[in-house]
Order: sequence, then structure tokens, then C-alpha cells
Amino acid sequence: MKKSTLVFLAAACMVTGICVAESPLAAYFENLPEGMDPGTISRRITDQFLTSRPENYRPAGYHGNEGYGWNRSVQYSVVSLWVNALACARLDGDEARVTKLVKLFDDFLPGQPKNRCCSRPYHVDDTIFGALPYEIYLINKDPRCLEMGNFYADTQWTPPCEGTLKERHAASKEAQEDFWAKGYTPQTRLWIDDMYMITVLQSQAFRATGDRKYIDCAAKEMCLYLDALQLKEGPARGLFYHAPDVKYVWGRGDGWMAAGMALVLDRMSAESEYRARILEGYHAMMETLLKFQRADGLWGQLIDRPDDPRNWGETSCTAMFTYAFATGVARGWLDEGRYGPAARKAWLALCGKLDAFANISDVCVGTGKKDDLQYYFDRPRVNGDPHGQAPMLWISSVLLETGAGKLKGLRTPATSKFFEKRIDPETGVISYALSGGVDENRQSLYFTAKSMTDDGRFLLFDVSPNERRVREARADKKGKNPLAKRLIAKHKALIDFATDTFIDLPDVSGQIPFVDVKDDYMVYYHDRVFYRRDFRNPTVETKLCDYPKELLKDGAQLRYPFTHLTLTRDRKKAFLDSCIVLPNNVTNYIQGLLELTTGQYESWGKTDFFANHGQLNPVRDDLAMCAWESCWTTGGTEYKKRTGWYPRMWHVFPDGKREMHPARDKNYASHEFWDEDGEGFYWCGGGVWHEDLATGKQECLCPIPGAHATMTRNKKYVVFDESVDGWWRGCKWRVGFWNRETKRCVYVYSTRPEFAPKKNESTLHPDPHPQFVCNEKYVVSTANNARGNMDLYVTPMDQLIARTTMAAPTGGKTVRVENPLAVDRPAETISVKWADLDLKPGDTAVRVWDVAACAPIAFQDDRRNEALIFSTAFAAKETKEFRILADESLPQADLSIVCWSQYLPERMDDFAWENDRFGARAYGPIIMEPAPAGQKLVSSGIDIINKCVKVPVLHRWFVERTGEGSYHKNHGEGMDNYKVGPSRGCGGLGARGADGWARSINWSKTKVIQCGPVRTEFDLVYPAWGGLGEETRRVTLDRGQFFAHFVAKFKGKTPEGVQVGPGLDCSKERQHDGKIVRDLVQGWIANWEPDNVDGPDTGNIATAILLAPGMGTATTDTDESGCEHLFPASAAKGVDYWAGATWSGAKAMSNARQWHALVKNFAEGLRNPVRVAVVPAK
Repeated sequence: MKKSTLVFLAAACMVTGICVAESPLAAYFENLPEGMDPGTISRRITDQFLTSRPENYRPAGYHGNEGYGWNRSVQYSVVSLWVNALACARLDGDEARVTKLVKLFDDFLPGQPKNRCCSRPYHVDDTIFGALPYEIYLINKDPRCLEMGNFYADTQWTPPCEGTLKERHAASKEAQEDFWAKGYTPQTRLWIDDMYMITVLQSQAFRATGDRKYIDCAAKEMCLYLDALQLKEGPARGLFYHAPDVKYVWGRGDGWMAAGMALVLDRMSAESEYRARILEGYHAMMETLLKFQRADGLWGQLIDRPDDPRNWGETSCTAMFTYAFATGVARGWLDEGRYGPAARKAWLALCGKLDAFANISDVCVGTGKKDDLQYYFDRPRVNGDPHGQAPMLWISSVLLETGAGKLKGLRTPATSKFFEKRIDPETGVISYALSGGVDENRQSLYFTAKSMTDDGRFLLFDVSPNERRVREARADKKGKNPLAKRLIAKHKALIDFATDTFIDLPDVSGQIPFVDVKDDYMVYYHDRVFYRRDFRNPTVETKLCDYPKELLKDGAQLRYPFTHLTLTRDRKKAFLDSCIVLPNNVTNYIQGLLELTTGQYESWGKTDFFANHGQLNPVRDDLAMCAWESCWTTGGTEYKKRTGWYPRMWHVFPDGKREMHPARDKNYASHEFWDEDGEGFYWCGGGVWHEDLATGKQECLCPIPGAHATMTRNKKYVVFDESVDGWWRGCKWRVGFWNRETKRCVYVYSTRPEFAPKKNESTLHPDPHPQFVCNEKYVVSTANNARGNMDLYVTPMDQLIARTTMAAPTGGKTVRVENPLAVDRPAETISVKWADLDLKPGDTAVRVWDVAACAPIAFQDDRRNEALIFSTAFAAKETKEFRILADESLPQADLSIVCWSQYLPERMDDFAWENDRFGARAYGPIIMEPAPAGQKLVSSGIDIINKCVKVPVLHRWFVERTGEGSYHKNHGEGMDNYKVGPSRGCGGLGARGADGWARSINWSKTKVIQCGPVRTEFDLVYPAWGGLGEETRRVTLDRGQFFAHFVAKFKGKTPEGVQVGPGLDCSKERQHDGKIVRDLVQGWIANWEPDNVDGPDTGNIATAILLAPGMGTATTDTDESGCEHLFPASAAKGVDYWAGATWSGAKAMSNARQWHALVKNFAEGLRNPVRVAVVPAK
């Protein structure tokens, strides 16, 4: 282990000095159910946090709330989540996650783009931000972080000033001065949540500086709050009212106090003058809380009303109280026999409330005080809210520090710190990704070698650098990127699940070894020598023998020794299918067995064609199989002409006999593989096919064309990979699981994006190569990413079987949707009122189930319309049924944000939006200013941004700038190469009147209404223009749609004689003069723009604008800049229209005919909407 790692792990054990062996808490957290240990829970919550941006908190699967921060600040509960994610990762010895969490803060340091999102230091909820740089300083000793933390901590205890007086909910000037005079912070409000915010910051200051003044300030403040607010008598003695004038004991309000007391007691010295008073208040509160814990382990939304049927178990307060209990038991302040079982009970209940994305359900939304009992019972519940996520990490940190709940025995991909949980956005299948981050690949072994041993202890895989980034670094003329020095080559690494360690094996090359999955070792080759390594002692290399020298005599050169190494049953001999080049430049393909102990070679002869993929039969040492790898070339085509058969598969025998086995049905074969019992073999060729050796019978195992496939021993299940848009090294892939009994398929991952362009293929063999491993408990495969790296996926098998055998769920309501048109609809958004479904928004058990596909699909709470919305595609005249119900036992689709919009001040205050089809942006006021602040660009045109991936990328392109280079070039995800300038672009409004043309200036205000898996919605406000009043433009962009919906409304009346309508840039000047089609009756213009205007392989951009059906017959005119406008018959009530785009690089459309047809069909669909009916489920 590296020295830095040792220092890191040592630091992780020195937070408070509590000895793990001495902690009484451990006894109450033994034998936790799988996946409920604190390490696994904290990692899952941390990974969920990392799916979002802290200043714009809307992580994967999060729904029921519109998020926090809105790209303007990091909200206090998100700060707490971030701080405790760091603490848990540090305590868990998880360097990778610590690095990610620390690096995430780089943007917030002084002088960096997100520094503006650092909170102001004058409000108690905002000053907590200082706890974060302190936590990072404790890890990396960055003096900038210490300075930032000190700024917040010291400002909190400075005299009242203009900043404190102007803050929201601030005390009066007189009150602030009085508090200050008595030694309290001017931020004092006597609100119960204050005492967590103040305590966290000041205790962090004490940890970072060692100065006791900070913890003493927090302790003194705590005593003030206890004396002023804690109930002294009655059934709720020790608890706190939500406010002095609102006598309800609201759960989360009390949770802040409970946590604050536990924290300050934990940090302060035993000799502190304040300790006795705080301990008294703490004991009083804990005693009463214990009394009110519910049978299910939770505490109620109103703590002291457990028997009221309107009350409900609230998770954020439960987590806060559990933290207070666990800390008290660990430190010896509480009776372990009474509070230890209560803490365990609550922890298990909380873990049971985590969904597949690690979002905790039943979190009460932010709640202001109100003297109304029903108000508290009716507060909405949300999932994944940081008010609930953060205290789950508080508990985890205590458990990790004390060793309570520590995993014993073998870990799994679900519980190892090296894996991240991934949920496919289309199928909902759960996998665990071994990711090396953007700079490094993790790749499963392929073909004959299995990556995981049968006992589940070891995972062997290939490691290599990000090929694309290395190539870009080498092309960088500045030459400062260290990636430029890395070789694009593979080597092996190993995960030991017994110790949860990563073992790098840099001297074991990427060639495919033989892996003995039963006895846990590998045999491999390096520099003409064969070696063995036992996985239990992987750093020790044992030499077996040299490559046979007799094969290399007389100047013969070895091109490769074998394709994939296989051994005889006794593991003493290796089968070699070598390629040797003779001095006369003749290539020999020879086969034979090599005795590994003596180096003796037994020749099986040679072939006169390119034979590789050699593999011994698993139960017969006298039979091997090879492939004529280049049989599509001249020699193979001549053979096919002569015999009629595609000559791919050959059986090879010791006596030199060669026997061709044709794929008789499809007459095509690829990537053959022996059955594990050796009684037959299978291959890919227009499906997955099998031949029985004894009978010669061939049958189709799976009808879906795959490139590589394996099957289970009982031949019931097949896993395969399928190239989506043609095959090359780096193409798009998906991996499927086929159930032969039910003849149903589910995709492990639905589509992984292009890894490398066809013109510059990868050298790393990035095909998925799925395999059944660990006694068929998992499927292992490689998954491409658009940013040029690969992850290794481990997918549990049981869910795949369940998904291909389960029937459609019963109960709930059936939503029947009919497409009345004889044309396909690539995406339709279906909206159903929550009231018609008898369901409530925010219920995390809600599922939308595609009955025919027998799969969950993503949905969203459209709060503005009180409806549930989801997206689906229709064939011509198709009718679909969906089952909508509340059943948390069913798989959940990925509810991550797909449709995104955001204000981006870092990019000259653009406002950008995107879905899974395309992106766009509109310019704000700053870009109108002269340089350097702006570009003097006055434009309300809509800029189109091309993308070829289904996930949001614009924030990363425009703000994070994560090293891919300019977003005006395609680095695998798309590019911004549309030219808008001062024109209308694609959908900007223009007006024509007696005085000529008019356009608005840039927008002046924006408002995000919603973002989610199905829809984003926002407003752009433009100042009065062209004789029109102020314009508010509501924009909606839905999942799968090529067009956004715009509804523009103006204050006041539209002047007589003025026409207003959307414009489409068709100018030659900006290279938009493409193949244009118009239909004024249906009200649309579509443009397929010229080829490759920005250089080779930049493709075509397609744009279109359409008037809504209610706008009447359109007229058209072209302004002086070459933008053609569609004018409705009347704009008296505003302009209702659609505008959108695609890019040929996204592969949805490849020519003008397809695009024009799609626009025409979409216009027809607007006039003939789908028919939706809600009926009780059968």
C-alpha cells in the first residue's frame, strides 16, 4: 500500500479517539440485514448526492420537490449532507469518494466560478456553509479552506451590522445588540433549528483550529436556547414547541435540537462550565423521545401524538433522533440497554425507507410555523430531500467511527466501496459499476475468461487509460497534460471482496489469461514466459515455462502466442493457437498443447487460413475449436462459393484433422463458445444458435442478433451484446438477457453511447462481452461512456429472471392510450390527474408499468397541473396499456432528470435547456455589454445545441468545463456548432408592422418551474418590444420530443397591423440554407441544413418551427437577416408554437426526407392527440 494511503487510513481512525473495541454501541448493530451496514448506506447516499450539483440539488431519482439552490447557493441541508459524506468516506477509508467530494469543492474556492454560490455569513442558516471548507481543510490542509471557514465562524460572533440586520427573519437591532452584549451571536433568533446550524460551524472551527473559544461560544448559545425554549413539565417534558406561540412538537424542529446537543457534547471538554446544563437538557429530551418512539421504529410528524390516526412516521426527525441516541450510547451518556435497541430499531426502519436510488422517503417539506394542527398532518412528503439524507450520514458516521454494524465476511458488489449503484434509465435494471472515473477504464475479461471466481471473492479485470483523453492530450500543442505520457495499454487488477481491497497488477498485461474460477488463480503470459498467480497472494508471481523455442527457430517471429488461454482438465497443459511469421513473410497459424511444467510442446498441426479464438473443449483434451477469423475476405468467400457454407467454425484434433461446422440455418457465424459441459457449442449469427455434438442438431437459443453471447449451464438463459448502429471498435452497445422459457428479454443496459468514432476506432477492444459469473449469480459486462472511458458492470441475476417471468402487476388503475393516426409517434407525453388515479404525489411507492413490455417507466409529478405525466412512443394505430399503482415491491424506473433547464451566469448568464434529443439556450442581459463582461450581442434568437447522448450535459459543457476542451467540437457527446448571432435562430420571435421588422432584446428575467425525468418548464421574460408589451414566454420541453412548446403572452393589446410569429434562420450567410419544406395550412417550416459546414464529420443540423393548431392558417415572410417567419392568423392572445431540432450525429434522423416526414407527422399529431382513458385495473 502506498504511504499516502496509510496516512489516509490512519487519519480516518483518529476523529475522536474512541476505541472501537470499547464502544458499547457495536453490540446493538450486529448481524444487520445485507446492505444495511453503515458503510454501504453512506456510500449509496454519497453516490446519490454526487449525481447532482450541490448548488442545484436535484439528484438521481429525486422527485416531489423542485430542489435546492437553483444555481445560486448551497442550501444548509445540502451543506450538512456534503460535510457528512466527506466524514463517512474518510472514516470508511474510501479514498476515491473523498477525492470526488473534495474536488467538487474546487469550483467554490476564491476566484472560481461557483464561489458566488458560497452563502452570505450573516444568517444562521447560511453561515453553516463554513463547516464545509473546515472539513476539507481537515483532510488536505489547504490554507484557503481554513481561511474560508474562519471567515464564517468569526463573522458569526461579530457585532451587529448592516448584514445581520437586513437578513430574513432577523431579530431587531435592539435585540441583536442585547444578545451581543451578553456574549451571544447577533444571529440568535431563538428558533430551535438554529442550534444545529450554530453548533456545526463552531465545533468545526474548534476541530480545525484547536481554539476552545469556538466550542465555548456554541455551548453558551445552547444553554441560552435550552433555558428559553425547552419544555419543563408535562408529557412532552424535555421537548420543544415549534415556536413559543405554536404549541405543537414538530418532529424535525426537535431533531435539530437533539442533534445539536449531541454534537456539542461530543466536541466539548469534560471540564466545560456548560457541560452539566447541556447534559441535563439532553437527558430530559432523550427520555421523552424514547417514550414516543413508534412500534415501527419511527417518530411521528408530531412527536407527542403517536395515537392520532392523522399522524405519520417522518424520517428526517427519526434520523436526527437516532443520531442523538447512537452518539449517547457510544459515548456512555445513555443507558445502552434502553437506548441501544431503540437506535437499532430506528436505523432498520430508516434503511427500509431508502428507495433504489438511496433517496429516503417520507421527509416533511420545509415547514414554517402555523397554529393549526391539521396543517402539520397535511404537510407534503418528499423523497431524497437533504433534510433526510444528511442525518442518515450523521448516524453512519457514528457507526463507522465506533465499528458498530461493520460488515463481517465476504462483501459483494452491492456492499463494496469500489462500486457504484447504477439503474438503467429505460429498463430499471440495477447494476453495480466498478468505475475508474473519467481518466481510467475498468473492463471485464472476455470470451473464455471469466472475471469473477465462483466463490464470489475475487474479481479480475483490465485497467487502461481513457484512450480519447490520451489522444487529445498528445494532440495538445502546449503539452502540459500528464495524460499525454500514458501508454494506451491494458494491465490487470483485482478486487478482493473478503478484505474489500483493490490490488493493482501493473506487470500483468492485458492479454486474456486462463482463470480458474474454482481454485482462484490465473495462468498468464508475458514476454514469452508463462506464469501463475494465486489470487490469495496476488503479488507473488510463479514462473511456469517459456514459450516453445522450437516454434521460433530459423528467424521466425511470434506475432501472438494465443488468442485466449485455455487449459486441459488437469490444468497441466495450455492450448496455443499461435500466429508466427516466417522470414519469407509467410504467416503460419499453428495449434498445439504446451506442458506448463516442462515446456514440452505437442503439435496439432497448422491451418492455411487465419485461425484464432482457439479454445479447448471443457471436458475433452482431444478437441479444440478455432475460428477462421477473416473468412469474409477472399479466401473465405471463395470457400463459400465452392462449398456453399460460411467457413467460420472449425474443430481441431491432435492428429491434425480439421472439421468445419457450418451454421446451417443462417449460414453465418461469429464468436463461438463451448458449452460448460462440453456437449455442444453456440455462436452468434442472426441470433444465438447451438449445436449438439452428439446429434449435430442446431437450434436457435435467442432470436435477437448479438455479437457475443454466453448461456447458463441449464441452457435456460442467454446474455448477449448487441451493436445499435452498426459495429466497429467503439460503437454503441446494449446488453440483453433472454429467458428461453418465457421468450422474453430485458436489457441490462438499454444503450451505451458511442465510445470511439468509426473513423478512429478504439484499440482497447471495448465490446461488452457479457458473461455469467460467480456460479451464475451475476452477469459481468463492460459499459462504454461517451466521454471515452469504460466501466465494469456487475448485474445481479435474480432480478433478470424475475423481470422476464413476472406478470403485469394487479391493482391500481389502468391507463389505456390510443394513437388514432396511421403514423408513428416517437414520443408522446401522457398526463393523468392524480385524483383520477386515487394516488397522492410524493408517494415513493408509485409505479407506472408498461403492461406489454412488463417494465416500469419513468414518470413525474406535474405539480402545476396536479397530474402524473409519463412519456411513451407509439406505432401507427397502436393502443397501449399502463398500470399505475402504489407498490414499493415492484422495480422502479430511473427517475433522474432528463429534461433540464437552468440559469447559467458562469456563461455570461445564458439560460439553457435540454432533453434526451437536443439542447438550446437563450441569451441574457450581460452578453449585451461590451467586452470583457459581454460580447455586445443583442439577440433574442434561440441557439440550438447538438447532442448525441440521452443524459443532461450542458451544465458540464458550459460551467464545469471538465477537460474535454471546447464544447464547439464534438468530444463524444455532441457540440454547439449552430450559428445564431443576432438572428431568430430556431424559434425566436419577430414582429412585422408598418414600420418594418422588430425584435426584442435579450431576456431580462427567468424562472424555472420544473425539471425532471419527463418535463422541464420555465419562463423567459422579455422587455416590451415592437410596440408590444412585456412578453412572458412559457417554454415546455418533454422527454423524447424533438420540439419544445412555446407560449408567448404580451401585456396589453397587440397593435393593429402588427404580425408576430416565430422565425427560423434559413440564411446562407450563417450556413443555414438547407433543404427547406413548408406547409402553411398545417403551419410549419422544416430545414435540413447543409452537410458538414463545420468540417468533416460534423453532419447535418435539422430545425423546424410549427404553429399550434389553434393559431389558424399561417402566412410567411423573410426578414432582412434571412430568417423566415410563420405568422398566425391572429396574435391577439399571444403566440402558441413549437420549435425544435435534431442532429444527424445523434442518429435519430439521417436525411432530409426523414426529418420533413417527422415534422409533418408531428403537426398531424398536434391536430389528432392520443386518446387517454383511465379504468380500474383488472
